[in-house]
This record gives sequence, structure tokens and C-alpha cells, in this order.
Amino acid sequence: MRQRLAIMEILPELEMGGVENHVVDLSNFLSARGHHVMVVSAGGKLVNELHGPEHIKLPVVSKNPLSVIAASLMLAREIKKRKCQLLHAHSRVPGYAAWLASKLTGTPWVYSAQACYSHNLGIYPLKKADYLICVSDTVREHLKDYLPPNNCVILDGAPEVEERWKPEDDGIVKFIFVGRLAKIKGLHTVIRALSQLKVSAPWRLDVLGDGPQMEELKALAQSLGVGEKIIFHGFMNNPHEWIARSDCLLFPSTTEGMPLVLSQALQIGIPVISSDIPSVREVLPHGRLIEPENPKAWAAAIDEYIKSGQHSYDEIPDIQTFAKMACAIEELYYRVLGIEDR
Repeated sequence: MRQRLAIMEILPELEMGGVENHVVDLSNFLSARGHHVMVVSAGGKLVNELHGPEHIKLPVVSKNPLSVIAASLMLAREIKKRKCQLLHAHSRVPGYAAWLASKLTGTPWVYSAQACYSHNLGIYPLKKADYLICVSDTVREHLKDYLPPNNCVILDGAPEVEERWKPEDDGIVKFIFVGRLAKIKGLHTVIRALSQLKVSAPWRLDVLGDGPQMEELKALAQSLGVGEKIIFHGFMNNPHEWIARSDCLLFPSTTEGMPLVLSQALQIGIPVISSDIPSVREVLPHGRLIEPENPKAWAAAIDEYIKSGQHSYDEIPDIQTFAKMACAIEELYYRVLGIEDR
């Protein structure tokens, strides 16, 4: 019989984003399998998406050293109070907090590296983790000088979706972008590319997501004369429905740990135009990919798609499912705790 674990999943906050959705889905999965799951964050919209796990609100956001120490002390108190067996940190500030709280309580901790972080003191705790999970070979190679002895790659899995591609036939080519509105997501490149299109067919871009560049990107679209055709919808709970009704997903990221939006789009079956970056090549090894941050190349690819339907792949590759990933993480928890009879 599987032994029930008491696990803390720690991340800065539960606003919209890939890491946030990953933690919510993983926590719900583990809770459904009978584990006592506690999600520690500063809160946010996605707290309401936790179905079974307990949410503990702690200030694990600020990079200020004194704030990190204070958060670590509060975390240590919660660990003892709730008899937590294992910590799993999902970002850099939580990594520091988990490391310090682990030293105070003797609780083992795991870190998930979900991006190609800058090489600086922010990732120093990675070396101190009892186990480090990299979400792709790209991330593992990037962090090779910061890996603890116990490390592995567990490919980030895309939650299975029911929606299938059924674009609306209304004479408008509907592009869609889903992601955080930050520079590394590359939306500025797409906006510049759309302003350079040569084809005359009517088009629209729906932007699903929020982030620090929202107003800057809106202003860029207006200044380039495409503001009326680019609709910023903000955060959406149902991006899969939007993707399924659109004609083509644009994925212009300049860096990704593992491109889950792309993986889910491939499950849905929508055509995609994607950046040529290492983690995308892990998903689309034979894809026709576009140089990131090159508006001219993106404009040519979008023009070609509108004229001929040519996009980044000819057949859908195998996608790592969320269930396989979550089961692999659960097995790793048991291994870290030295529990074999499960």
C-alpha cells in the first residue's frame, strides 16, 4: 500500500504563469493520490484552483536577504507544526527559503529548475538541494556547474486537454499568443512582424496573459499601426478553448525551460509558428523553426502561413504527459525519503 506523504510545494505566488500552473496541477494530482499537500506562496488568483491541497500564505517573494531569512523562519515553524516530511521549491527565492528551513528542521528538500536561470548568487542553493529536478536537457546543460550530486531530468509534462482544433471559419486568420507578458516571451517580436506583413488577408491576434510589459506592448502595437488588430484579453482560465478556436499559435519565446504552452497546442492539433530555441527543439526536433527576435523572419513565416498553411511541424510528435511526469516526481519523493515499501 502506498505510504501517505506530507509535502510542501513552495513557490513565490499563485498568479498566472507556467510555473504556477505546474505547481497547482502537480499539487492537485498528489492530493488526489492521498498525500497531504501544502502549497506555500504569497497567494494569488490560482489559490482557488487548488482542489484538495492546503494553501499556506507566507511571504516567499521578496529577494531582500532579511525578508528571505524571515520567510525561512516562518517556513521552519510551519514545517514543525504540520509535520512536513519533504520540501519542494519551485523558484529561486523559495529555493533559499527551503534550504535555510531545511537546515533548521532537518527536513530534506528538492528543487525544480524550470528555466535557464542567470548564473549568479540567486541559484547558489541549487547545489545544496538533496535532489535537483531539471525540466529538460536544455536546463540541465545550462546549469551543469550548479548541480548537486543527486540530479535528474524529468521532462515537464503537458496536462492532457480535451479540446481539439476546430477553428472558426469567419474569413479572418486568427493568431493566438498565450503566456506571461515579459520580454523573454518574445511578443514584441511578433507585434513588429505583424506590422510588416505583405499579404492583404484580414487577420487578428488574440493575446492571453498578463505581465509587466502589458502597457508597453499595447503602446508598441498602436505605434506600429496594428493596435486595432491585436486584442489583449489579460489572464484567462480557459486558454485551451481559445487555442482550439484559433487558426495558428505563435510561440516567439527567446528562452524556455520546457515550452508547455507549445506542448498543449500540439495536443490540441493547432498549427504553430515557433522560435528556434533549444527546449523547443526537444519538443519539435524536426520542426521548421524561426530565429527568435528577428521580426523580418517572423513576418516571412507568418506571410507564408497565411498563403500556404506552412507552419512549424508536419506531424504531431510524442508529448510527455502530465500524468507520467507527476508519477515520476512522486517516485523521486519516495526515493529521497528512503521509502521503498509503497
